[in-house]
Amino acid sequence: MKNQQKGKSLVGIYGGAFDPVHDSHIQIMRLAIRELNLTRLVVVPSGHAPHKTTQTSFEKRVEMLRLATADMPEVVIDTIESLVKTTAYSAMILPLLAQKYGKIIHIIGGDSLIDMPTWYCPERVMRFPHAVIPRGEITPKFEDALLYAITNWSANVQVIRNACAPIASSEIRCGYRIGIYPQTKPPVPAPVASYIAQHRLYSEYANIVDWLKEWLGESRFAHTQQVALMALRLNRQLHLPEEQVIQAALLHDCAKGLNFVDPHIPQECRQEAVVHAFNGACIAQKQFNIYNVEVLDAIRYHTTGRAEMTPLEKLIYTADYCEETRRHPGAETARQIALEDFEKGFLWVVRESYRYLIENVPKESRCPLSEECYRYYYSEGENK
Repeated sequence: MKNQQKGKSLVGIYGGAFDPVHDSHIQIMRLAIRELNLTRLVVVPSGHAPHKTTQTSFEKRVEMLRLATADMPEVVIDTIESLVKTTAYSAMILPLLAQKYGKIIHIIGGDSLIDMPTWYCPERVMRFPHAVIPRGEITPKFEDALLYAITNWSANVQVIRNACAPIASSEIRCGYRIGIYPQTKPPVPAPVASYIAQHRLYSEYANIVDWLKEWLGESRFAHTQQVALMALRLNRQLHLPEEQVIQAALLHDCAKGLNFVDPHIPQECRQEAVVHAFNGACIAQKQFNIYNVEVLDAIRYHTTGRAEMTPLEKLIYTADYCEETRRHPGAETARQIALEDFEKGFLWVVRESYRYLIENVPKESRCPLSEECYRYYYSEGENK
């Protein structure tokens, strides 16, 4: 970044859903104010964002921001996007903010720079100076994205090394929804935690969580929570509806330990190791009023897989195999591959699951769907 861009008149622009605003957001704000010598940092909560949706009202997200930044005099919360009734693109909002505040610098995360080619009119966005704060380590993907921005858009980019923890708002929402918070301390400012509790935000699945805790027991429910968190992490690549991901992950093992077999389950899918998945889809529908077919199928096939799986089915199948507490051979490798490239990770899980099946389970005790899954994804041999 050129030295003349620093100075008393420089105003930072930092946008996001802030659903909720968390500790890493606050650390990034303080880091940007210090490193860029900002006179003001304008924080812009999203309205109708093109790349993400939120169920938390704009007003509640603004109030959480106000509580979190009450001791930061440099911060101004600008609600400009609440006035935009259509999709609020950065290419449209940034020029308006430049007219209002003068010389600005756009502050984004490393993921946003990587995704920039998919933004609306990225060349217009990148006309403004940018400060990029990567989450965690600098990756080859980030380096490629930085080179692309400089080469193709003549971008003026300053990279600020981020010592902050790579926290994601989606994982915090998930943590509340699946019962991790507030039992453990959430990574949000204390006033924000109090506000969330007071307004019962992110508590949509409290009845399911309470039921699962009692039915599954501590160990199995802990696994369920970890599957949900891993699914959310992997979903950064797939961008599936967050509600569907959480519902399927929460209920994928809801029939574990159930002796009853629903009469609609095919006879060839009643093996002890897999029948819980089929029973689980029935329980999700009958007891918890889940009628979304994709969610029910993700629960139903999370153990066996099948041919022509939907993205949500692949996601729960993979997350169940490689969530963070899994210690079986191959789990760590699957995590590493899937977090880098989801499709490669999914295919690795299909292959290794099938290998375990043929080496450890007699043919007469296997569900045919598992073999159909393997044959479908490895039929031509290119993935072997």
